[in-house]
Amino acid sequence: MIDLAKKHGLLITIVGPSGVGKDTLINELKVDPEVADHVHFVRRSITRDASKGGENFVSIDETTFEQARKNGEYCVTWRAHGLCYGVPADALAVVNTGGVVVLNGARRALTELRAIFRNMRVICITAEPDILAMRLMERGRENPTSIAERLKQHDMLIDPKFEVTVINNSGAVEDSVYALKATVMSFVEQLTKQEAAQ
Repeated sequence: MIDLAKKHGLLITIVGPSGVGKDTLINELKVDPEVADHVHFVRRSITRDASKGGENFVSIDETTFEQARKNGEYCVTWRAHGLCYGVPADALAVVNTGGVVVLNGARRALTELRAIFRNMRVICITAEPDILAMRLMERGRENPTSIAERLKQHDMLIDPKFEVTVINNSGAVEDSVYALKATVMSFVEQLTKQEAAQ
């Protein structure tokens, strides 16, 4: 049973369409000492072959995933593009003790995430459709049909009830990394000030 009684910390969930560059930007944040000193990065479980690359995830088959879900090893799960995604329960434990967690999330899972992580900020990474198509082809995970399906999700709207910071990753990666770091650190600073005021 997940304890919802304490929500002292913060979840920062980074979302955006496939191919937008979330993995690249998050990986750059992970090696930034200033950011790493203040946040915990979630390592998701995904029912995808580890050889497909991308983020640093736990590759798991569907049977094992479902058993782990039943055992309460995940605080949030969702399905997208034929895959299952699980957020480990220890992410909630970090937030419940005042920590800041950064998650590579999904727009379709925001409602479920908010139900568990009451203190949540959303950062949406975007890019122009032609750039998305090129990146999807370059990473080589999907066939043309799958790419077309993923591109249809480009304009998926986020419910207005979520306060969203948008970062356009169509240009230089360095600029997007700078913007993402500044946003994450501003959220950390806000949380620190809130704690000091209590």
